[in-house]
Parts: sequence; C-alpha cells; structure tokens
Amino acid sequence: MMGGWITLATMARAQTKPLVFTTTPKPVNTRVLLSDGSGLAVRGRASLTVTAANEDDTLTGILLYALPDDARKKIAQTASKTLNDIPGSITIKGVSANFRHGTACPLVRLEISVKEAEINGAGGAKLHFGRMALDVQETPEQINQLF
Repeated sequence: MMGGWITLATMARAQTKPLVFTTTPKPVNTRVLLSDGSGLAVRGRASLTVTAANEDDTLTGILLYALPDDARKKIAQTASKTLNDIPGSITIKGVSANFRHGTACPLVRLEISVKEAEINGAGGAKLHFGRMALDVQETPEQINQLF
C-alpha cells in the first residue's frame, strides 16, 4: 500500500502553485540613448519577479522597469512618435541576479546583470543600465523567509 501514498504525495506536489516573489519597486538610474544619438539620464523604478532559484545560488527572473512620463515625452519627441507610442514600462525576461557578497538579513541585496534593453516603438532608443541592486526586506511572509 506504500505506493498509494507516494502517488498521493506526487499528485499533491504537482497541484501546488509555484510561489511568486517580486521585489519592491526601487528607484534606479539609467541612461537612454535616443535615436538622434543624444543621451538622456532617467530615474525610473525597477522590480524583479523571481521565476527560478538556480543551483549556483543565482536567481532568474523578469525585470520590470517603469519609465517616468518626462522621459517618455522626450523619447517620443526625438523619435517623432506620440506619448502613447512609448511604453510606460519595459519588461526584460531571463534576467540573472546574484546575492551581493556579504548580504544578510534583515535586508538581502540582489545584484542584477542587465546591460541594455530596447524601448519598443521608440525608433531604436535603448536603455543602458549601470550597476543595479534590488532589495528583499525581511518580513514574516513565507517567501521572504526563504531568501
């Protein structure tokens, strides 16, 4: 009868929904290289939704970067587009994150490795990222405790 218990346990695991964790949005400085060759300093907000924890102690996820409206207006002007043509946020899939050396609770810092991303609909404008760190704040929630 032991095989029946194993089957039930396997079925229970298969029906469990994966835990989803997103960092709190944080101000992040970037530089936008506009289609006319000029640059624009931008201070948007970034967050990371973790999609996988890897065996090498890295995380993989989806980075969401929200562009402020003043930057969107400048990008639209340079690209001869309307404000509605320029997205309010940029989504970058497959982003790798490392735990910053020496990071510890109550604030776990993740270093994100993204160099650039194209802004769709902006006539070739690109976001250029420098060093970026996002935070996981310790809370009583189960997912935060896993970090």
